[in-house]
Amino acid sequence: MRPTAFLAGRGRNDEGCFIDQRERVGDRIDALRTAIQGELSELWTSLPGIVDSVDFTKMVCTVKPAIRGLYTNIKGVQIWIDPPLLIFVPIVFPVGGGFALTLPLAQGDEVLVIFAARCIDAWWQNGGYQNTQPELRLHDIGDGFCIPGPRSLPEVIPGISSTTAQFRTKDGTAFIELTSGGAVNILAPGGVHITGLVVSPALSGVPTAPTAGLGTNTNQIATCAFVLANASTGPPGPPGPPGPTGATGATGTRGSLWYVGSGPPGTIFGQLNGDLYLNGANGDVWELIAGTWTLETNITGPTGATGATGATGPPGPARPRP
Repeated sequence: MRPTAFLAGRGRNDEGCFIDQRERVGDRIDALRTAIQGELSELWTSLPGIVDSVDFTKMVCTVKPAIRGLYTNIKGVQIWIDPPLLIFVPIVFPVGGGFALTLPLAQGDEVLVIFAARCIDAWWQNGGYQNTQPELRLHDIGDGFCIPGPRSLPEVIPGISSTTAQFRTKDGTAFIELTSGGAVNILAPGGVHITGLVVSPALSGVPTAPTAGLGTNTNQIATCAFVLANASTGPPGPPGPPGPTGATGATGTRGSLWYVGSGPPGTIFGQLNGDLYLNGANGDVWELIAGTWTLETNITGPTGATGATGATGPPGPARPRP
């Protein structure tokens, strides 16, 4: 669609017919300048737009230009008017060498539309090299390409990393990040799902995995919890051979000793807490506690009963006579 009356700087005369601006100027230079400006007003290079709809099957979208046109009517009144919708605008995704990077372009996304120097209809429909053009038009508003990416200030991406390359969500809650040191960092609150072979992974830290049910017999990873739950105790094995004699251990602290003396104990060479002392004179028992001899008890029993009279002994020898 060629917007002949859109931003063309033309108006209508009293009879309703279009008149050229040059008819209103007397100076030849001004008339030429006005004519050039009129042509430039129909020369489309690029402008920001907002996506109205997307057709991923054809890889095209409909875009509404984000900059309105200012039109001056015959009475000199300036009116802001909406440009026409740009339809069947091819979407520019990075594609090459059998690879592609696609984005889920959606209604309301900001984009940049650039306009081709020639009509792209035949190329878009057939691809390859084209010798014919359905219309001989230049920089026309109907020959745009949509490039996702440009952001206005209200739509800037928050928290952009200044040191790493990221493929991320707009809010930064999930990303794949490549650092200059060669590390790849992944932030994925919803999980990382891989379908396919993971070749020779070298894991570090404390990786975890789902624990399979009891008795599972598949190629699923067996966690420590699964191994313990499925382990069974077999019969005891035969005793192993005796091991070699170990080295002699350090001498331990000796046990308690008994000392015997007459009278209360004094300082005894080599005494240790827990040693005992018996006073043989009266039967008192002392214990060394915290370096001090402490009387604990007496083991002398009560005096026993008088025993029975013993048998008469044999007669002694006769006393010699004087």
